Amino acid sequence: MNRRNAVPISLAHEGAMLHSVGGDKDFLSELIGLFLAAYPELLSQLQKAVVAHDVPEIVRVARILKGAGHNFAAAGVENAAIFLEEAAHHNKPEVTMEAFQELKKKLKRLTSALSLIDQRQRKEAALRWRLESSAEDCAWAHDAQTS
Repeated sequence: MNRRNAVPISLAHEGAMLHSVGGDKDFLSELIGLFLAAYPELLSQLQKAVVAHDVPEIVRVARILKGAGHNFAAAGVENAAIFLEEAAHHNKPEVTMEAFQELKKKLKRLTSALSLIDQRQRKEAALRWRLESSAEDCAWAHDAQTS
């Protein structure tokens, strides 16, 4: 795998995600954290629903994941969720299972990318906090010396 393909979401996608939240990195980080925390349970619920061919539950979870795909500028996830929902509605269990497997692959790529983005944003936030704290300490020390 070449370096360019190593990260599943490009900077353009990350830029699109930031744009969708008005450029607010903290809010994007919060959304990513919420999705990453909810994702394992959503995937489990979806897998159980697909195995049981529980169409209303498949549709419910697929719509949540479709929204996540949209929010995170991941058209592949969004399209795979739409296809899964359509397959379930057409009462085709084999196609529904295939659609679920495809969505699962796309979600794995998305969650890997989101985890990387989240880790980087946490490091950047920690660095900003340290820099701000250092600046405040310097200002405090300067004020103490001039008083």
